[in-house]
Amino acid sequence: MQGNQLTQQCVYLHIKCVTTFETARFSTLKAKNISVILLLLIAGIGIGWYWNDKQNLALRAQLEGVRETIERQQEMIETVGRENMQPMLTELMDQIDQELKNNDAHTLSQTTIQRIADLSHAFKPYKYLQGDTLSAGAYSLERGQLLLHLIRLELDSATWFGIKSKVSFAGADLQETDLRNQDLSGVDLSGALLEKTNLIGANLTVANLSYAQMAHSDLRAVNARQVNLSYANLKMTDFGGADLRDANMHICSMEWADFTKADLSWAAFDGSNLRNAKLRGCNLKESYGRWSDLTGSLLDSSSMRGADLEGCVLIKAKLSNSDMTGANLKHTKLTDADFSGCELVQGVVKEGDWLERLQELNVKGAEEIANDYYTKPEKMGANSVYRIQRSNRP
Repeated sequence: MQGNQLTQQCVYLHIKCVTTFETARFSTLKAKNISVILLLLIAGIGIGWYWNDKQNLALRAQLEGVRETIERQQEMIETVGRENMQPMLTELMDQIDQELKNNDAHTLSQTTIQRIADLSHAFKPYKYLQGDTLSAGAYSLERGQLLLHLIRLELDSATWFGIKSKVSFAGADLQETDLRNQDLSGVDLSGALLEKTNLIGANLTVANLSYAQMAHSDLRAVNARQVNLSYANLKMTDFGGADLRDANMHICSMEWADFTKADLSWAAFDGSNLRNAKLRGCNLKESYGRWSDLTGSLLDSSSMRGADLEGCVLIKAKLSNSDMTGANLKHTKLTDADFSGCELVQGVVKEGDWLERLQELNVKGAEEIANDYYTKPEKMGANSVYRIQRSNRP
């Protein structure tokens, strides 16, 4: 009796184990099937997204192409419409010539000056056809022609001053023109096209040339005190012997520009690109050139007394025999620079071991500088800096 009961219990346990195993196997298979279904769903959604995104990109590209085509057509329509402005310019020039006829004083009435200002305002910059293509930038041919016509008239100084004060020549197309020795002081030429233009000896005092395109132009010996050249393109421009005192050259492109013997005292060229520029024999006294890139530039025999060169890149720059008395040299990059024969007394640096680090940076003249100078800690406002002092060693 007891044996039968034991046998029945064993059979029951066996059946329960088999049932449990089959249930677990079914659950596992079910879980696997669910996982496969989920993966297929995710893959399907991913493919859908990818396909939709691809279609959206293609659609966006197509719409962008249509937009550009419409813009070009609008610009061409504007260009054709501008042709109607030429008769107005011709009429104005004729009126000016008539007023100056038999006028030995070469003066113009306030009414005429105001008409010049009003018409110049209407001559807004636009993209124009150059052959079969539109110009890269928007410029005003009419403003350029008007300015050149007025210059040739040799107007009375008071009349010319009145015109310069009231008339804007912003965006004027003056590329490859001859403006030698012309009085353009105070003129608004912001955004003007002045590439390959001859401006030798011109008076640009207080002129506004911000955003102007002046690559390859000749500005030797110009008087450009307090000129605004911020954001201008001055690549390969020649400023040899120019007076640029107090000039605003903030964030300019000046690669390969030539400033030989120019006066840049108190000028601001912070954030500018001066890679490979020539600044030999320049006066950079108390100039502000923070965070400029002067890689490979030639600054030898220049005066940089009190110049603020914080953060400047001076890699491979040549500064030999320059006077850097009191210059701010904090955070400058000096790898392979030439400092031989430099005067560094009272210069400001951030690190106490700055003199020793010059040798690590392969700076020419580093050993001589380490022998001739030492650094002394100093408090400058809330910041701690080091002042370069001349050593008293014999």
